Amino acid sequence: MSSLNNDEQIIGRTETTGMRLNNKQEQWLVLRTKYKAENKACEFTRKAGFTCFLPQYTSYHQWSDRIKKIQLPLIPNSLFVKCTPSKYTTLYSIPLVTSVLKEFGEPAIVKDHEIKNLEIITRELNGENIKEINILEFNKGEEVIVIRGQFKGLKGKLIRHQGNSRLIIEIKAMQTAFSINIPASQVKKSASKEALFQR
Repeated sequence: MSSLNNDEQIIGRTETTGMRLNNKQEQWLVLRTKYKAENKACEFTRKAGFTCFLPQYTSYHQWSDRIKKIQLPLIPNSLFVKCTPSKYTTLYSIPLVTSVLKEFGEPAIVKDHEIKNLEIITRELNGENIKEINILEFNKGEEVIVIRGQFKGLKGKLIRHQGNSRLIIEIKAMQTAFSINIPASQVKKSASKEALFQR
C-alpha cells in the first residue's frame, strides 16, 4: 500500500478549479502514479470502487525480428479518477499512487468535456498530427468544435501556426495541452464560451 506524504500542487493560476468539500457530486481528479505503474494503479483504483480512466494509445515498436504493438499512456504517470469529497481520503491508500494533483490547496478538477476530448484523442491518436505541448506555449485562440472528420466532437481553441490550422486541446488542471493539425473546414465556432465549456 502506498501513502501520500505530499500532494502535488499547482500554483500561479488565476482560474480556480479545486474540489469544494460541500459538493456531493462525483468529479474527475488526477492521480499521479509510480513510474510505469499506470495500469496497475488504475486496476487498484477500480478495485477500491472508483471509476478510473487511463488514456492510452497504440504504438508500434520495431524489434530485430518483429514489430510489437504496445499500449502507452498518453500522459505518463497519471490517471483520472471520479470521486466525491466524502471518499477523497480513500485515494490516499491506493497502491502505486504517489500523489493527488491539487490547486490552491484543493484537489484539482478535470472537467467532463476534457475527459471526453482525451477519449477522442486516444482513439484517433497519430504521432504525426498530435503532440503534447505546455499550456503556456500558445496564444489564446477561438473556441471551436470539430464537426466532421476523425476528431469529430473535440472541443478546443483554433489557432494559426506556421500557416497551418491547429486545434489546442487543454487539460487546464494539469497545465498541459495537445496540439492537433486539423483543417479549419472541419470546425465551427462555438455558440458561446459558457455553453461549450460549462461542463
